Formats: sequence, structure tokens, C-alpha cells
Amino acid sequence: MRYLLLSWLLCLAVASQAHQQKAAFTQVLLNPNTGMLEIAHRFWLHDAEHATQTLFGSGNDILSNPVSRQKFAEYVMRRFNITDDHDQPLELTYVGHEIERSYIWIYQETKPQTELKRLTIQHAALLDVWPEQENMINIEGLGQLQTLYLNNHQQREQVLLNE
Repeated sequence: MRYLLLSWLLCLAVASQAHQQKAAFTQVLLNPNTGMLEIAHRFWLHDAEHATQTLFGSGNDILSNPVSRQKFAEYVMRRFNITDDHDQPLELTYVGHEIERSYIWIYQETKPQTELKRLTIQHAALLDVWPEQENMINIEGLGQLQTLYLNNHQQREQVLLNE
């Protein structure tokens, strides 16, 4: 009985840690077939749900309400931007969003007008909700794979491409 109780408590501790990750992943990928720069943001569904209720009120529910999902997607898009070599913002177009297992995905894209040599990326989603939030960004298809880690101490970073 004691082992059963201990096992149950351990499972609860692990589950509570698994719920609030306070970490997000974004992929910025140049699609060689279309020339489009494709952006895919992945957030833990549990974190997005809590953030949506904090940001937009307790009546918001990402799982059952498409309006709440759209609000969250728009929030992420306002908090993410990319500028080019000349510090001009790339015009990011909303492609859509979806829920897949434990994640909510938000998709954007843009067609760069010139060959990119440098990008400056800002990703501040959820940093206003949780100070310990970390947003990891992989930049692929533009030379060597590069990874950025943005947080409340550094919300923006520049990368050199094709090196």
C-alpha cells in the first residue's frame, strides 16, 4: 500500500512538471521549391490554454473554442517578427493553426524579395505571461542550421545566413 501511494505521488509530481513547460519552439525554414520562408510556431497546449485565460479572460478555451484559438494565434503573430538585411520587416502572412496532440501550431509565411544575408528575429510570445518563458527558434535552409534561444533577457537576436 505504501509503495502504491508513493508511486501515485511520484506520478502526480511528474505530471505537474509536464504541464507547464514554459518553452516554445519555432522553425523558420526556407522552402527551396517555393522560395517561401515558412514559419511554424509550436506551443504546449497546456501553456497556451493558461496563457489565453490570463491574457483574454477565464472564459477562453483553446480546446473547444475556435475564437480563443484565433485570439492566441493573433497574439503570437503580434509578438513575433523578422527583419531583413536592411532592418526592414518581412511581411508575414498568416497561414493557419491546428491542434496536434499536446501542441497548438501557428503557421506563417513570407516571400523574401532579395537574397537574405542576415535576419533579426524577435519572439516575445508568452514572455509577458511568464518571466521564465524560453522561445527556441531553428533557422533552416539558409545555410548551416542555427538555433536561437530568446527569453525575457534577450527577446531579439540577429543571425548571419549562408555561412
